[in-house]
Amino acid sequence: MIKTIFKLALLLNILGHASVLANPSANFLCVTLQTVDADICAINIREDSANWFKINHDEMYHDKLEPPQSMSYVSDVKVSPSEQFLAILSVGEGHPILDIISVKALLNNQEEPLFSLNPYPGWISAENWQGEKLIITSDRLLSENNQDLYQGEKFLLDAKSFKISPLSPNVKQPIQYYLYLLATTHDKWQTEEIIQTLVSLNAVEAIPTLKQFLQQPRMIEFKPQLEKAIQHLSID
Repeated sequence: MIKTIFKLALLLNILGHASVLANPSANFLCVTLQTVDADICAINIREDSANWFKINHDEMYHDKLEPPQSMSYVSDVKVSPSEQFLAILSVGEGHPILDIISVKALLNNQEEPLFSLNPYPGWISAENWQGEKLIITSDRLLSENNQDLYQGEKFLLDAKSFKISPLSPNVKQPIQYYLYLLATTHDKWQTEEIIQTLVSLNAVEAIPTLKQFLQQPRMIEFKPQLEKAIQHLSID
């Protein structure tokens, strides 16, 4: 608690009390780096930008850091167990972007992120690190072609290879998941989009089920889309 108060006091002094206290959306986030005996702090002054500092524990002095230009209002920061990587979630115009950056590079003011993940038009959140892999949640099928999932599902992002793997059961078997949605949804727009999603996933295994849907009365109005999807998948 005392250390947090010292941080806040130092940050207020750095940025000027008036500029911080006058903005109700102003806040700060810090992560501790044991390897360098310091904290990395992001201070949001405005909704479109953040200031970054390294605050050393021993003398409580600071160094200003230059983060990647892509970062706007920082909403979350998580450091990997090895303290090699930072996962930074920033928001610009209400839209989140996840950046993976090298801690060493940030401390040396090298601005390029190692990897950026933009789930537009969906959302994303960073859950926690498992070694050098980050558990993330999104409503987009990040392990495929960013299709809409209509709900949050979990994935695993490898900070070294940048590979995104499905973690939740639904995204491990996306074709079965979308067929289930197609069988249960009563939303016209969603039904049309799911049919197109199955085509984009090249879901050849879905053809028998799509043919069964053709026989269902509630699917009569979607007959042209179903037939077109079956034809397209049959050719592939």
